[in-house]
Amino acid sequence: MCSDVCEVSTTNVGLNNRYKLSYVLIRKYEIHKRTKRARQWLNGERKKAMQQSKPIEILLVEDSPVDIRMTQEAFKDHRVANNLHVVTDGEIAMDFVYQRGQYADALRPDIILLDLNLPKKDGREVLDEIKTDDKLRAIPVVVLTTSELDIDVISSYCKNANAFLNKPIEFNDFLGMMRTIGDFWLSFVKLPNAPDAN
Repeated sequence: MCSDVCEVSTTNVGLNNRYKLSYVLIRKYEIHKRTKRARQWLNGERKKAMQQSKPIEILLVEDSPVDIRMTQEAFKDHRVANNLHVVTDGEIAMDFVYQRGQYADALRPDIILLDLNLPKKDGREVLDEIKTDDKLRAIPVVVLTTSELDIDVISSYCKNANAFLNKPIEFNDFLGMMRTIGDFWLSFVKLPNAPDAN
């Protein structure tokens, strides 16, 4: 009698373990399928960005040659359809966005990546001037800086910066951040069209 009970009990334990194992395997398979679908969708969005007829115009306002190079590499590696323009001080940045002087034929940027600590005209002044001009204020401005000061964060958002990001020191971290910017701003976000000149 006791042996029969033990045998049945052992059999049930074996079945329960098999059910648990099956459940775990099924859950892992479902997670794998969802992850695969998510990757396929993301790759599809990237392909759409690459295939669009008009590349996205990005203005990088940055005076550090190292950061410029890393940004160029990041966008090149990301392969988002874009034209990355680089200016190295705040005064030139304003010439670019206002299409003055040598930048008279420059295309209006769809998004601006702005460092705060710039020569000649500070990035904070550039941000303020762009966001108080009715013709420019719709351009998304992403602040990219080494500053972690609360006053810079608060001031940037008060001046209507669209995002405030701290630059990572390590290249791989920097690359990952720029890919995130590419995925979000260039693939998913609907950017505003430039207003008519009139």
